[in-house]
Amino acid sequence: MFTALIPVKEFQFAKQRLSGALRPKERRELAAAMLIDTLEMVSQVPSVSNIVVVTADPDARKLAIEHCADVFEETGANGLNGALDQAAARLGAKGVPAIMVLPTDIVLAEADDLVTLSNAHLLLGTDLTIVAAGFDFGTNCLLVTPPGAIPFCFGELSSIRHFEAAKLRGYKANIVRVPNLDRDIDRISDLRFLCKSAPSRHSWRCLVRNQALERILAPCATVHEDIR
Repeated sequence: MFTALIPVKEFQFAKQRLSGALRPKERRELAAAMLIDTLEMVSQVPSVSNIVVVTADPDARKLAIEHCADVFEETGANGLNGALDQAAARLGAKGVPAIMVLPTDIVLAEADDLVTLSNAHLLLGTDLTIVAAGFDFGTNCLLVTPPGAIPFCFGELSSIRHFEAAKLRGYKANIVRVPNLDRDIDRISDLRFLCKSAPSRHSWRCLVRNQALERILAPCATVHEDIR
């Protein structure tokens, strides 16, 4: 069984790469909607026994509690990666056998994708299963046995860094590509893909509520570097 760890950046700082298409308020609301999508999706995975949201954001904390997830407070100067290290160490000390770390912006993922991934991880006896992001080779999902096997380094090229860290420590690691998991929402083109592909998601409804859908998809629309 896995404990899911979901790192959440403070909403006011989330998705700044999308500032050319979304106003600050819209980015904050989108970040919250993506967290809800992720919590609801992960709760449907039978191999996940517990969900822990790692965050310093009070609104993210509130949403986590409303969705029956635990919260690990991000504190100090080490950011989300440092907080994930601390959370993983604490879970390992409690006897948790494995963790599943995933960001909130893989909103096209389905519970079945995580079921397939976790089954493969367990059946193959892999210590780390790393899902690489399609654009920047970041890490869109990371399954780790045991929880504290490696230090976390989420960000661009992190799938490669996680793989190298595992090998350095003698762990068996695989980098895999999963169609619904390899696209995150970091660029305006990703946002357009979300607009066209995920009408059942809270994220999509957030864009509709803010009247952003038409603006993003309009063929003659101009997206600026920053919309105030």
